[in-house]
Amino acid sequence: MFKNGYFLAYVSSWTLWTGTIYIPFTFLPHRAKLMGFSSRDSSLLLSVIGISSIVGKVLFGVICDIPVVKPYRILLYGMSFVICGLALSLSFVASLVVQMICAAVFGLSLGKYATL
Repeated sequence: MFKNGYFLAYVSSWTLWTGTIYIPFTFLPHRAKLMGFSSRDSSLLLSVIGISSIVGKVLFGVICDIPVVKPYRILLYGMSFVICGLALSLSFVASLVVQMICAAVFGLSLGKYATL
């Protein structure tokens, strides 16, 4: 199995992802306070991630059960990794609306975690 390039890409991305996935949850409230948001707004960002993650789990589950999509689930999984990373990399803007959008996109793309 370790001679298969797809398997190695999957294992390495999975290892890197699971090692870093909890960083936004840990540092997001403190980072939001440093940006000038209130404690309520900081905790709201965590709620947005959680709620959108639940929606993402259901959505990815439904999408992955479509017969046409089933052969391409690993591609969907990889694209979700990229979207998850882009959402975090674009969250440098100190606006609550932008932060909530980035948190929602991060949570939605995080939903694929339980589907594959």
